[in-house]
Amino acid sequence: MSELDERTQNRLEFILDEVCATLPRGGDHESRKFVAGQLVLCARSGKATLEELAYAGQRALVQLRRVASSVCDDGLIDAR
Repeated sequence: MSELDERTQNRLEFILDEVCATLPRGGDHESRKFVAGQLVLCARSGKATLEELAYAGQRALVQLRRVASSVCDDGLIDAR
């Protein structure tokens, strides 16, 4: 795996914080880890502008919410 340059790393951190700010208490560790992983995948695929990373971060949030919703619907946990 290739290393990401400093500018891209800064963008990743910025977008991670922006996206996770919409989660309760800034998101738990596992949620932040998932979003960060999706952002890294995006950047490594060559999509590293702020807009592209923000879009990837929003997609990751949608995925998290779908999982949380399906778990709540099954009665396993209540994330509300």
